[in-house]
Amino acid sequence: MKVAIVVASNGLIAKELLQVAYYTVGSIRNVSSISFFEGDSVEVLLERYKKTLGNLDVQHGILFLIESKSSAHEYAASYFSLQYPTSRIVTGINLPMLVSLFISENNETSPFILATRAQEYGKQAVCILPDAGESLSISHLI
Repeated sequence: MKVAIVVASNGLIAKELLQVAYYTVGSIRNVSSISFFEGDSVEVLLERYKKTLGNLDVQHGILFLIESKSSAHEYAASYFSLQYPTSRIVTGINLPMLVSLFISENNETSPFILATRAQEYGKQAVCILPDAGESLSISHLI
């Protein structure tokens, strides 16, 4: 990826999402995960962000994909966004979003465009399936 991507969550969600995405599309460069565990302090989390960003190529900017709004990750990503003005934060990460970004947006150099596409891919992946009592037709699968 040209734009550095940081996937962040509580627990191991971010790490596992990246692992499954790697199984699906193969190895992706310039992407890393950050976890926040029960008992960790915000200072520890900020240090993890600093270390992770130091290991990524951030010349084209950073896309922070975080688990949820109003979280320690939103605080940490916002803190580093001030230091890296060409960065964007997207909340509500899911696996189809990651896979679509990795497959379709590998050469994108704008974190702003990448953030918009991440949001679109994430929304497209969320749907309501028909009730079990409804007849399932092929049109539901397409």
